[in-house]
Amino acid sequence: MADIWGIHFAVLAGIYSLIRRKKLGVAFLFVLVGFLLAKTCGFVFQTITGWIPTNQMDPNALVGKANLLIFATWHNPVWEELVFRGIPLAFLLLVYRKTPFPTGAIWFYLLIPSIVFAIYHVPGHGMGTLLESFLIGILWALAALRWGLIAPIILHIFADAMQVPTLAKMKNMPLAEIPWLVNHSGVLNTVWSLSILLLLLLLPILFLLGWRKSKRL
Repeated sequence: MADIWGIHFAVLAGIYSLIRRKKLGVAFLFVLVGFLLAKTCGFVFQTITGWIPTNQMDPNALVGKANLLIFATWHNPVWEELVFRGIPLAFLLLVYRKTPFPTGAIWFYLLIPSIVFAIYHVPGHGMGTLLESFLIGILWALAALRWGLIAPIILHIFADAMQVPTLAKMKNMPLAEIPWLVNHSGVLNTVWSLSILLLLLLLPILFLLGWRKSKRL
């Protein structure tokens, strides 16, 4: 229980920090565009290689664990970001202290942990997600460099939580264990679809506002 409350507190504190710095909207748009690019590149990679993403979950694996799967969308991103982005970032901060990171160190931080992150996901998702996971790893690393480690943790949690509305339709999901999700799946999917549509509409609006502002300068 303390673990759950700790995660919630960290997420809320991180969101407040981004809002206070007026970076929350920029961060989410950054992730949206990055995800679309990663997904597109991943699809092209799968088409060329013929590697299809897999789910090696046993048909009965979710029995008694359905709610744990939902909790994992909040829990897993925290420790994944601490391991793959936090530890390497702490190492760079320790080595270079208050001096700016050299270009080589930045490339090391972007590439090496992202490669390990991609390989880490292969056993559970197959070789087909290798490139996509690698690009998403770079996305989280860029977020950490730009806004601090709390940013990729929050964005990773929200990215994984986006899958929750679709869990009620997952094959072999024991629906009796998650009646709240089954009963409200229509509302959740509607809200999710409208949110994505709103974000997509915001992109040209923000571009236009930025262009008008640059013209005034």
